[in-house]
Amino acid sequence: MLLTLKSIKIKDERFLKSFTGLGLDRYEHLRPVFKEVVDSYQASKRKPKETRRRKAGAGRPSKLPGIDDKLVFVLHYFKAYPTMDNLGSTFEMSRGSACGLVHLYAELLRKSLDRLGVMPERKLDSPEELLALLKEIGGVDQLLIDVTERPHRRLRDPHKRDALYSGKKSATQ
Repeated sequence: MLLTLKSIKIKDERFLKSFTGLGLDRYEHLRPVFKEVVDSYQASKRKPKETRRRKAGAGRPSKLPGIDDKLVFVLHYFKAYPTMDNLGSTFEMSRGSACGLVHLYAELLRKSLDRLGVMPERKLDSPEELLALLKEIGGVDQLLIDVTERPHRRLRDPHKRDALYSGKKSATQ
């Protein structure tokens, strides 16, 4: 058994890669940094001993007790993008808990990837900065962007509505 989590068992590296998108070597590289970020987050949320009503660790037990449970949970979400109902049933929790935990652990994963220095640049002020960044990472001189237009609700304010109008006559064309 490669990893034994609370709700699922990861038998081998092939299953780990198909479930999370990471091989064992990359998973083991990410795990200690993610653990450090999660531990610092949990420490920041603890109340001082004088103001506590209960002992530390009291209360409802976590649905994701170990660091591997947390990391596999968020990696599986980003790999498969399941619905919250599906994710919740896979990890034996409600859809509301799954949604809240995805938001929490996605942010902690982002911080972990920042610490490892593997997060891509997200805030660029000009097209020239983008071109310089693309040349720096490997001499890229062309960038193709594939997008899908998605329907959204029709706004009542004509100015906002017109700003969102794509030019299509109807959803079927």
